[in-house]
Amino acid sequence: MTRRRRWLIAPVVTLFLFEALYLAAANYILNSDRIFELINRKPEKFEIEWDRAITIWPGAVRLYGVRM
Repeated sequence: MTRRRRWLIAPVVTLFLFEALYLAAANYILNSDRIFELINRKPEKFEIEWDRAITIWPGAVRLYGVRM
């Protein structure tokens, strides 16, 4: 492998690993019970729950079975 090709592969692999880490962490947090404690700090004003959630892109979340 040439030096130039190695220089191009390293950032791509790094970005792929960061994206995989983001997906794993974000989807785990969205589907854990602790997120409800974090979001619903003032339940007398507003409370939200969901059955399951996924995220593929930062800032975009898809919720299923939402109850407010």
